[in-house]
Amino acid sequence: MLNKILTDKKIVLYTLIIYWISLFVATSVPTNALPSFGISDKFEHMGAFFILTFLMNLYFLLQTNESFFSKFPFISVLIISVLYAAFDEIHQYFIPGRYCELYDFFADIIGIGVALLFFNLIVKKRIKFSST
Repeated sequence: MLNKILTDKKIVLYTLIIYWISLFVATSVPTNALPSFGISDKFEHMGAFFILTFLMNLYFLLQTNESFFSKFPFISVLIISVLYAAFDEIHQYFIPGRYCELYDFFADIIGIGVALLFFNLIVKKRIKFSST
């Protein structure tokens, strides 16, 4: 069942889109309007970008066309994720109560790196990907 969900391009695409929009909306809200989870915001950054990178990697791996993204999913995901992390930090500079912090960007990068390693060393080997 899990393998079917993780290899269904539409489910993965819709999940990625919904998550990415939710992430953008969440980072567009002033911090005083958000609940605190009682953990360092660096862990929140790592977790947020881990999930984004994981979903994007999964979607690109499911591509069957001959695009750059399907031929080079690892580098595609890395570039897009890092660029979005930079954009997200710069974008937060303009939101009241939010800050553009280099350490937040580093936390994003760590989340991206862990997701890429986790996906490529563990998940990719355990899920059967077929041309769908």
